[in-house]
Amino acid sequence: MKLEYTIEEEDYLAYQLFTSSQSARIQKKKTNGHILITSALALLGLVMISVSADKTFGILYLIFAVVSGIYYPKYFKWRYKKHYLTHIRESYKQRMGLVVTLEFLEDTILAKDKTGESKLSLSEVEVVKETSQHFFLQFTTGVSVIIPKMDEEESEALKGRLVEKGITVEDHLNWKW
Repeated sequence: MKLEYTIEEEDYLAYQLFTSSQSARIQKKKTNGHILITSALALLGLVMISVSADKTFGILYLIFAVVSGIYYPKYFKWRYKKHYLTHIRESYKQRMGLVVTLEFLEDTILAKDKTGESKLSLSEVEVVKETSQHFFLQFTTGVSVIIPKMDEEESEALKGRLVEKGITVEDHLNWKW
């Protein structure tokens, strides 16, 4: 089986966002930030209401706490997306638009692009994570291969080939950043 595709900025971004959404550390950071900011604003509002004759600023801080509680998750997602996009544009700018060829042989994957050729052992594929737009092949060494989905028939053929080789394909088809 042979696949040929162009890797774009959106593919790298999807991989980074997917990986971070699966990270316990990132989720903990999101939760802690949400709790800390909302609690700090609420506490400041309550303190200002209790010690000040003019309760206006205290009420404003409480309103900010409620707004923060509601919108912090959206802000967090926007901030991380912006961070990863900047990182991708700086680090992978030479790789954008490169044509990648993957050839699935009996027990190896032959990967080619303009920089060279790699032979990847299928037995070292730890897991494949499938989203609605991509396959992310994760190897035991920590290296990953991003495969954008082309069409349904090709995606099913790839998935079948991987399962046939005993590789676990995790379904994340409903994943959304």
